[in-house]
Amino acid sequence: ELGASSTASEKIVVSTAFGGISIAYKDTNSSNSTTISGEFGGIAVSHEINQDSSTETTASGSMSGVSVDVHTTEATGKTNTALTLSTEIQDATLTYVQIDADAAMDSDGYIGEFSLTAGQSAKVLGISTAYNGNTVGLKAITIAGADSTELSISRDLGNGTMLDVTYTDTATDEVLEVELSVAF
Repeated sequence: ELGASSTASEKIVVSTAFGGISIAYKDTNSSNSTTISGEFGGIAVSHEINQDSSTETTASGSMSGVSVDVHTTEATGKTNTALTLSTEIQDATLTYVQIDADAAMDSDGYIGEFSLTAGQSAKVLGISTAYNGNTVGLKAITIAGADSTELSISRDLGNGTMLDVTYTDTATDEVLEVELSVAF
């Protein structure tokens, strides 16, 4: 693939696959990277090496009914790691996420939007289920040593309209957030 656009001029991507393993080389005028990926025993694995020697490694799969996802980034000797475990019991989904930061990082995922500095961590244990046409969730969250609890209820009102209500309780605040969204 050769191309020039406003996002990446002089872009080159070369890739090949053999025996279930893919290798890709990507080069733009400002950086390059090599990615090796494949699936081994039902576990999808990817390892990317960037021009600046930083790396990003992911592994995900399911073992004994538990979905596992590990995501690690490393740059200048600092490693940030995220672990996600999820399983279904009866009609409830249990999810555990832990993020450990050796370097400053931002996140916007299952835990929510937050920033960590070097040496900090974040974790959450959550449960969600469908009840009477609603999706109900409860999360116990710890970010950089600060604990909070989040209760959420979502309901599809039909015709592309969704109602989301979230109550968050921290050591210093109680926040009720109501969001009505309409999709066209």
